[in-house]
Amino acid sequence: METIDPHKRLPPFKADQGKYLTMSMFVEHYSPTDILPIFTMKEFDHTYKGVVYPSFSRLFLEVGDPTGYLFAKKYLGSFKHWQELKKGKWFRDWLDDMLFELETSQKAMSLEKIREISTGDTSQAFLASKFLTKEGWEDTTSGTTKKSKGRGRPTNEEVTRETKIQAALVTKLDGALERLN
Repeated sequence: METIDPHKRLPPFKADQGKYLTMSMFVEHYSPTDILPIFTMKEFDHTYKGVVYPSFSRLFLEVGDPTGYLFAKKYLGSFKHWQELKKGKWFRDWLDDMLFELETSQKAMSLEKIREISTGDTSQAFLASKFLTKEGWEDTTSGTTKKSKGRGRPTNEEVTRETKIQAALVTKLDGALERLN
């Protein structure tokens, strides 16, 4: 079985017209009229017609760069190619999933390191333990973890209280205006 090595096909990965390959770079979008694909969109390497295609997302996660710059230079040969890929909605949606997985992976690795520090005898062990105890890893921007109480729509109690305050002010102002007249 032959394995496709993106480094063997020299970048830039361009079509005959000089445009960067986008969808046609992936075996899932391959048609016999296209240039041979380079990657698979699957989570793991994929065999198609006896050829093993490397997983684009696996390689992206292994590089571990959320900007995509290092991945683009290593596997695409050009940051411009990366920017061209990002223009497609199909790619941006997929990239969002990869970035979420990368962010989660990086948080998990960081927590593992903090856990290691918390069990040590260093002066940082107390702070690391405190961080873990207070669930400092909780993300206030994603919907997957508990959110801290931030500003947003006021509660019904706040609206009611503010309404009463405004009504009392209007009553006082009306009374003051009547006395002046």
